[in-house]
Amino acid sequence: MKTFFFRILLLSFFASAAVFAQSAETRPLAVSQSYRANGDIDQPNIVFIFADDLGTGDLACYGHPYALTPNIDRLAKEGTKFTRYYATGVTCCPSRTGFMTSHHPSSYEAYPADFGFGDKITVTELLHKNGYATGHFGKWHIGRENKGAPVDDYGIDEVKIMGGSDGPGRDDDLFAAAMNFIKRHKSEP
Repeated sequence: MKTFFFRILLLSFFASAAVFAQSAETRPLAVSQSYRANGDIDQPNIVFIFADDLGTGDLACYGHPYALTPNIDRLAKEGTKFTRYYATGVTCCPSRTGFMTSHHPSSYEAYPADFGFGDKITVTELLHKNGYATGHFGKWHIGRENKGAPVDDYGIDEVKIMGGSDGPGRDDDLFAAAMNFIKRHKSEP
């Protein structure tokens, strides 16, 4: 299980294929292994928020002097706050590719936005194989448009992607679906 958490650390933290989480301010159990009294390994819940065009220092928890981001600040305070992750891609697809596979976007023979991840193992596949409920809510933009949601290909149990609507209510629908997923699986890893 220790290997699993190290893989999660290497695979999972922010944006493009990059220099992964070289340092972190952590709270107990945030990414470390813990054991219950009966000897079972405790698997912490993981909520990963991937935001396009969010730069260093854009949130109060990273030092922005007047941004009001109280909910994100609370997540950073109560969970794990990563302070050294550098995106090598300037667009969304290379960033998602790096996060999902831990491979630098230039290591792909074809552009992942057009062809997906190929045979590379994704963080969601690793999580799924280790008993985690996995969901993706929001923007995807990887693989061919006509392929549909990435449920079967990448170890993701539930998917609701943007599409079909740019009007009012779209973000509310995505948020509601994500919150519903979290509530239904809150007692699971």
